Amino acid sequence: MAKVKEKNRLPEIAKEIQELSEREIKAGVFNPGSLEFAIAAAHEYGTNIGVTQKMRGWFLAQGYPLTAATTHIRIPERSFIRSTFDSETDEIEKQMRRALGMMVDGDWDSRNTARTIGAYVADRIKRRIESQFVMRTGDLRDSVQYQVN
Repeated sequence: MAKVKEKNRLPEIAKEIQELSEREIKAGVFNPGSLEFAIAAAHEYGTNIGVTQKMRGWFLAQGYPLTAATTHIRIPERSFIRSTFDSETDEIEKQMRRALGMMVDGDWDSRNTARTIGAYVADRIKRRIESQFVMRTGDLRDSVQYQVN
């Protein structure tokens, strides 16, 4: 008769769940001071930009002269980070459950699980940028990253 040896993995699973609960997963643009960070912030929250003489010259050269009364240009909010979370909550949660299942099965540890979730969310944000913006260079999309602490 064959003997079955069962290993109790509950302590290991509990440890990984505890470690995962202590991790912080972030997705977005993380290089403050960069042009991409400024563009991301302007799109995410909207902003008013004061018109300078240099800007007036640029707009004139592009064929869009600004009137003397134009002192600010309003960039409206075009969220791509918050709107991704708002519109894709169900899909993000589905991917989180899948990643947690891999961890519980013993295939991944808490760090791999967190990285998988972070990479998925960053990818969804990049796709939102692709669908929402006309891209000349892709720099904004490429600046979206994730971090796991």
